[in-house]
Amino acid sequence: MDFFPWMLLILFIFLLLMMFYRSKNIMKRITLKEYIEFIGQKNAAVIFDCSEAACKAWRYGYRQPTINQAKKIIIATKGSLNYDSIYGPVTEHR
Repeated sequence: MDFFPWMLLILFIFLLLMMFYRSKNIMKRITLKEYIEFIGQKNAAVIFDCSEAACKAWRYGYRQPTINQAKKIIIATKGSLNYDSIYGPVTEHR
């Protein structure tokens, strides 16, 4: 029995599983609220270049960042936060 075809089959199955894993977003993304809770409101205000009161309002859901502020947040976190993690997924109803 030849070893090479079996290796190709195993590699192909592995790649299919990885594509499925990434497409289903199995990894939970951190939300803006969780990010602010983790680093603290003062640190978030410095990182996001905004007031501490704005971070507090975002954390507790009283307000949401503007689109321009969201862009700054995404850049400041190097993509750890994205539009979905800031505003919620499109499929989520309020």
